[in-house]
Amino acid sequence: GIYGSFVKANRPDYDDIMLIDTEGLLSIEREDKEYDRRIVLFCLAVSHIVIVNMSGEISTTLQDMLKLCASSLKELGVKTIPRPIVHFILNQRADLNIENHRASIRKVITDLERDGLNEWIDIREETFHALPSAFKKEGQTLTSNPKLGNVVKTAPEFIERVQQLTSKILDPVDPSLRRKSEITDPLQWLSSSFTVFDTLRKFPDLTYYQDINERRIDNELREHIRKYLAKVFSAEYRDALLVESLNKDEKGIGEIFTVRQTHIQKSAEEEMENIFKLLK
Repeated sequence: GIYGSFVKANRPDYDDIMLIDTEGLLSIEREDKEYDRRIVLFCLAVSHIVIVNMSGEISTTLQDMLKLCASSLKELGVKTIPRPIVHFILNQRADLNIENHRASIRKVITDLERDGLNEWIDIREETFHALPSAFKKEGQTLTSNPKLGNVVKTAPEFIERVQQLTSKILDPVDPSLRRKSEITDPLQWLSSSFTVFDTLRKFPDLTYYQDINERRIDNELREHIRKYLAKVFSAEYRDALLVESLNKDEKGIGEIFTVRQTHIQKSAEEEMENIFKLLK
């Protein structure tokens, strides 16, 4: 689920901050990718800043999910936060040099730019960060009590880096955070969030597809079916059907329609199979 907290900001450039937290994505126990996509899309739609906390590498599954949800922002048709900033936290890293992850970071950004999705979410090389492990074990020493176990403490380096990261994420000089937004107070945000949530429930196809390519194929197939049926059911076809049905009883008209329907269905299936092969 999603949990929210409304907190007073301890800095002069912000009055209050609404924090929303989600349960982990790509859970092995849940194994519900559509549920994950719905959470990601909701967060992108209602947030100025989205933080993706990862303990592993930037997986292809996560990239596909992010691209699909960025694309779905265009389809929502309701008021959303314009172009949210997405920060990636590469957590629990022994190597904190972000330059050593530059190749995978560049790939994420390039893929978004290629599909034109950087217009909908703000991802830059500056929004990728590395953090060390949060906890450090202190083992037994010659003077420690042998009956006591190892002590786990928060690592000082982690605390220091998190504080630096917080200042960077909420940097008041970042032009992305200083832009004007239609949502200016908590009640407006709450109303907009309810609207987004209802839209996601009413239109599950926004998060149904596995990736953006699957959505593209489905949209092109739907468009082809529409054009094909419009071509088949032309005015000439209608007139010919009326002429053929003249002087026929109900049973005869039913037989004519059954034959025509079978022929159209078979032709349409063959047409769709050929188009699908081309689209793949």
